[in-house]
Amino acid sequence: MPVIPHGDWKRSYLDFVRELLERVPLERLTLGGISMDSRTRLLLERRMGKDNAISRNLSRRHPDKEDKVYYPFVLCEELFRKIAALARRIQPDLNVEMAIP
Repeated sequence: MPVIPHGDWKRSYLDFVRELLERVPLERLTLGGISMDSRTRLLLERRMGKDNAISRNLSRRHPDKEDKVYYPFVLCEELFRKIAALARRIQPDLNVEMAIP
């Protein structure tokens, strides 16, 4: 999160998930955090600048991998709760899980 690098990415994610769930019957939906190594981040920032919607949110380091950064857990949890609530409204029997290191 966000892989869609624009200012209203949270709404875009919710819109995408809504459309997906309305079209595709799922058995399970597993949500996880995005990680990035320093080389990938450097390439991203060369192309989009350091103040892009992705880099602005990266901050949390992986406890076992010095070269990996993640979005803060609180940000992931906030969006997860919104997606899970949306998913349960559209597909009440859907198993929704969160997998964040």
